[in-house]
Amino acid sequence: MSIDFLPDEYSRATRTTVVVPVSGKDALTDPSNGRVMLPARVEITLMLFEGTPRGDRAFAYVALIGPRRLKSGVAGKPITSTGWQKTSNEGPRGYAIRPAWLTNLLADYLPMGWDPALLDLPEETS
Repeated sequence: MSIDFLPDEYSRATRTTVVVPVSGKDALTDPSNGRVMLPARVEITLMLFEGTPRGDRAFAYVALIGPRRLKSGVAGKPITSTGWQKTSNEGPRGYAIRPAWLTNLLADYLPMGWDPALLDLPEETS
């Protein structure tokens, strides 16, 4: 028995996830909920839908996962902060500019064949 999850008009869907552990980075404030987190890993998820009625479509999502920094300064439960695929992460509590270390990490770990513009990265100059 086979299960086809794609509509008939789609020819192919590709999803790639890259997980990168990080340590020793400064705490980040999530603009959506105001929580301060200590990044422990970065998850880069890239998706490509080919053969859609509107043409090929590509999407990227970047999440930072790590313990929440409590007011006492100790690490709390792990939380996830999303939206870091853009240079400026917007949320109801304002904007957070993506730190340079994260931009460099995204550039280093972007799989070959994926467009750097998906992650607001500068085009490579050869």
